Amino acid sequence: AGAPLARFAPAAAAASHGARRAAGALASAPWSVSRSKAQPCVGWAASSTAAGARSARARLGPSKQQRCAQTAPAAAVRSFCKPAASGGSSSSSVASSSPSPGLLAAVLAFPKAQPYATNIIVATVKTAAADLMAQTLVEGKPLAEVDWKRNLVFVVFGAGYLGAFQWLIQVNFFAKLFPNMAAFANASWATKMGDRQGQLNVLYQCFLDAFIHLPLVYLPTFYVVKEMVLGGKANPAEWAADGVNKYLTNWWVDVPQLIYVWTPTDLVCFSVPLYLRMPLRHVVSFAWTVYLSFLRG
Repeated sequence: AGAPLARFAPAAAAASHGARRAAGALASAPWSVSRSKAQPCVGWAASSTAAGARSARARLGPSKQQRCAQTAPAAAVRSFCKPAASGGSSSSSVASSSPSPGLLAAVLAFPKAQPYATNIIVATVKTAAADLMAQTLVEGKPLAEVDWKRNLVFVVFGAGYLGAFQWLIQVNFFAKLFPNMAAFANASWATKMGDRQGQLNVLYQCFLDAFIHLPLVYLPTFYVVKEMVLGGKANPAEWAADGVNKYLTNWWVDVPQLIYVWTPTDLVCFSVPLYLRMPLRHVVSFAWTVYLSFLRG
């Protein structure tokens, strides 16, 4: 606070004459308030067009506009910061004509804007909730007798494998194997029905997931994580050895059920828009995880 704003002057170098004059006035005068109050005015002063200035004012809102207009040290900057008086160019009219989205709209927009983070959140909550359901509703335990250490197995596995790692396989890795995967997934259903190569790619993805990834990577990882949390041993080599032994022992029960559930599920998941792939998968995965928790928890 109190430092001159000369460091901000380069931001306005390419602006129009009026904007440069405002920014110069701002840079040459001592500033008596914090940098956070200075920066909005610098941003507006650096706008090269009136439309750009109006857009910046609209984004920052009336309260910051008023604060800048009151505290700016130069008349040129104050005039630039103030909303326009009429004609629909004022930030107040812009803000009022564009109501902010509600909470529901923001929640619905988050998965598309942040699909990777959404996947980790959903996977963690889903696996923990599925195990809790298996213990309380399927096994009939009262809440006081829930095995929270067992639940931790599903929290760790859900966040680390189903949330983070599985996204890298089924979205990032598959996108490299099938370069047109995203285009097919995001196309209309009418377009998909006529895209034979895209349909074949969906079948290839189903095969890789249900017959390679899930039996050979997903299941052994689950058993190793379970040994890590519940096995009571400190040596990672022992977690791996014990987990793989249990995986092999249960192979002929686990793998056929895995293929039976996930082959038709993958046909749908690999056909919907890409940002819905993992969330939709988690819907079926919830029921599968309840089964896995009951059988192998």
